[in-house]
Amino acid sequence: MTDRTRRITVLSAVTKHACSFLLITLPLGLAAFWLVFAEPDPARFGPGFAMGPDTPLERGLGLGLSLIPLAITLFALINLRRLFSFYSAGVYFTPATVRCFTNMAWALVAATPAGILTGAALSVALSYDNPAGQRELAISLSSAQLTMLLTGIVLLVISWVMADAVRLQEENAAFV
Repeated sequence: MTDRTRRITVLSAVTKHACSFLLITLPLGLAAFWLVFAEPDPARFGPGFAMGPDTPLERGLGLGLSLIPLAITLFALINLRRLFSFYSAGVYFTPATVRCFTNMAWALVAATPAGILTGAALSVALSYDNPAGQRELAISLSSAQLTMLLTGIVLLVISWVMADAVRLQEENAAFV
């Protein structure tokens, strides 16, 4: 085993375990946030966002809406964990690894519109109990969302290149 292969194996195993940890803690953390601990920060939706005290309905709506981006994140983490399982076993260029890579890329691409729509829906849900005329719809796009979208697109193109490389590798193996 070369030094580079050893580094790939070790870092892949660590990353696989980190993904497993996040797959457990992210849903628990989200549930704890909405059901137990926090009051959402009105500044998240922009300056002057008016939000009354939390009600059980608002917390329930907040949790429900937050499950949408969480599901996308979990899908990405499942594929990332699977990908690093392959890498830690020394399996790099196969249809299965390409599929993991492609799925993760699509999750990153989907996270941007999901984040925008979920944020807008959350702003309505959290201002729902405000008096008429004080309910708000806030739509925002952050540089982090744009970065995630562009990263997803780059990874998607890389996954397509990898798929072609795997196909060529299989064709070359058939000639030998």
